[in-house]
Amino acid sequence: MSRLPWLKWPILIIAFIFPAVVVSVPDGGSGTYVLLLLFGLFLCWPMWKELEPPERRVLLGYMVFFAIMLLSMIHTTDYANALRKVDRFFRLFAIVPVYLLVRRTGVGMGRALLYGCVLAGFSLLIEGWYEVHVLHLPYAQGIYHKIVFGDMAMLVAAVLVAAMVTLATRAWHYIVLGVATLAAMYASVLSVTRSAWLLVPVGGVALLWLYRRRINRRGWLGLAAGLGMVAVLLAFWQPPIITRGIERGISDLRTYEVDPDADTSWGTRLNLWHDSLLLFAQSPILGTGIGDFDVKRNRLIAAGRANPMPSYGHAHSIYFHALATTGIVGFAAMLTALFVLPGLRFYRSWRTANEPWLRFYTLSGLLVILAFAVFGIAETWFARMPFVNMYAMFVLVFLVSIANEGDPARPSS
Repeated sequence: MSRLPWLKWPILIIAFIFPAVVVSVPDGGSGTYVLLLLFGLFLCWPMWKELEPPERRVLLGYMVFFAIMLLSMIHTTDYANALRKVDRFFRLFAIVPVYLLVRRTGVGMGRALLYGCVLAGFSLLIEGWYEVHVLHLPYAQGIYHKIVFGDMAMLVAAVLVAAMVTLATRAWHYIVLGVATLAAMYASVLSVTRSAWLLVPVGGVALLWLYRRRINRRGWLGLAAGLGMVAVLLAFWQPPIITRGIERGISDLRTYEVDPDADTSWGTRLNLWHDSLLLFAQSPILGTGIGDFDVKRNRLIAAGRANPMPSYGHAHSIYFHALATTGIVGFAAMLTALFVLPGLRFYRSWRTANEPWLRFYTLSGLLVILAFAVFGIAETWFARMPFVNMYAMFVLVFLVSIANEGDPARPSS
């Protein structure tokens, strides 16, 4: 079967520019991803029969998830809204033809994406700094929203940390990757996206667990010393933009305790999560239907059972939103397709990978899956197309790079 060598460089260019354009150029993420999809729809299908079973399981997960989202429209009343939601889920389904396309070309996109993340670390910092210190905006937001910008910056930082852990061997590697990581993290700070920073402790614990058998006593002592230095640094240096965000979050929770009806960031989320559980209780198997979150919630408001604050069409959490709109069936499908199947694929390859680049792909894939699981706690990221593009591109890049550059978990022929 032809390997389509003429597509190699366009695919690598798309992987390289994607991290820098997805939250900074209008339709930058959609444009690059849809371009791959258009090629994939026409050229990918002969590749299916050559896939290994582990690859097929992951792709079938996305296909089944999309089918369940379509079935959810059967008991939806707001079809116009449901069709807009389906567009997001189709973008996740599109991972399948794009994956098959890149597998057919034999290109490993992971290296190009890493170089793009180095570039994005600096470009996101410059963009955020310009918005906050030159335009005098209250926070960095890119072209979409501060949460999208802040989460993307932390996603870039996670990939760069994975590169430092698995690939860096020389001083200049650590310097470039370290500075780019700090730049991306500070860009996230400028966005005042508090929930994005949950990835730091969660990702840190995950790295410690993955490397638990490779860290000796000296390594643990060094780690403890490093954490102590960070604690001392934060005790004496507390940037106002960070302290203001923390104080605002604490204030939101205190306000909620006194007045649950007050319209605050965390108060809104807590109320919407409560309402989502009420909707889930009404229809625990199939939920309200993907287009009816506001319709059914408005009925709760009319009955005096829900707070009349706006919901913006989602529950501000992928977990609560999935329970409310698709019930236990959709919730289980979401967890399995978006997190469990690709996560197991990465983890099994991680356990047997013995080459630096393969270890980078598997570790990056695990951190990306973990990142979107964390982002989903306080944000319904599959309700925003830029988020969906970010998930789809990063996950498929590392999945396909494992396969195209010699998956150590693949059985020998």
